Amino acid sequence: MPQVSYNPRSADRAYLPKAGIYGKGQENEAQVKVYSIELAKAGTPSAPFEDKQCEKDSYTVWAFQVIHDGKSVIARSRPQANTLPDMGSRNLAWMENLGLTPTGEELNGNLTFDTDRLVGLECAIKVAQPKQAKDDPDTWYTGAVNDVFGL
Repeated sequence: MPQVSYNPRSADRAYLPKAGIYGKGQENEAQVKVYSIELAKAGTPSAPFEDKQCEKDSYTVWAFQVIHDGKSVIARSRPQANTLPDMGSRNLAWMENLGLTPTGEELNGNLTFDTDRLVGLECAIKVAQPKQAKDDPDTWYTGAVNDVFGL
C-alpha cells in the first residue's frame, strides 16, 4: 500500500480574511475570476431559506475563484431571485458591471442572458466580514459577496 503524507494544517479551511474589495490593484490584491453562475437546485443548500424547493422563482448563485495570499478560495454569493419583484437581486447590476448584454427578451418582458459568457472573466469582488462558525471557534467562512466589478 502506498504511503501518503499530509501536513496537519492542510485541513484548515481557506477563507478571505477581511472585508473589502479583492482583485487586481484593489485594497486586497488578488486574482479574481468568475468561476460559475448556476441556478440553485431545489432542496439543496444552494436554495434560499425562504423558498427551499425553488417554487416561487429560479435563483442564481455566483461563485468566484479568488487567489489571495497564496491560497485559492471559492467565494459564493447567496441565492438571488431572477424574476420576483422587490427581492433585492443584484444579478442585473452584476451582469451590467461585467459588460454582459441581454441575448433576448421573453414575451413577459423578462430579459434573457447567456451567463456562460462570463465564466473565466477576471473581475473584482466586494465581500463582507468573514464569519466564525457557531460550533467551532477555529473555523471561519468568507463573508458574503456584496458586489462585483469589471476590470
